[in-house]
Amino acid sequence: MDKWILWWRTRTQRERLILLAWCVVMGGLLFWLAVLSPLNRRVQQLERQLPQLEGKFNELRYRSADKAVTRPASSKASADLRSELFRLLADKKITAELRAISNSRVEMRLPELPLPEALDLLMALRQESGAKITVFNLRSDKTSSSSVNIIVEFENRQ
Repeated sequence: MDKWILWWRTRTQRERLILLAWCVVMGGLLFWLAVLSPLNRRVQQLERQLPQLEGKFNELRYRSADKAVTRPASSKASADLRSELFRLLADKKITAELRAISNSRVEMRLPELPLPEALDLLMALRQESGAKITVFNLRSDKTSSSSVNIIVEFENRQ
């Protein structure tokens, strides 16, 4: 450190100003390249993806109840929603955490599944089980740009 202080003191006032200006410019450039540019790219990517995801979400949310819903043939399968959702997920070869709140309410967590695929899966599960989505919670992982943790609560339609 003493060497740097000695070196700095041997510079003229004009050289010090030039070096300070150069350091400020380089620091600003480094900040732009390391922080602002990647952040700007990610925001633009999300802005391009947002309309498609909103469309899928609205389709999932507002699909009319008039459409035909495929219900299982056995009344036992439809009585326990957790078992029914587990069977449907097993048919699709997808793993998820299912927690029964009651026989007619189930909380499902879909970790590490890309959002467009998760929304398509939720629409299919909703149609095939005949259940409605009462809670939809979405958490994005900061380290991964494509995976999300989705918590959905299904409830049997009465």
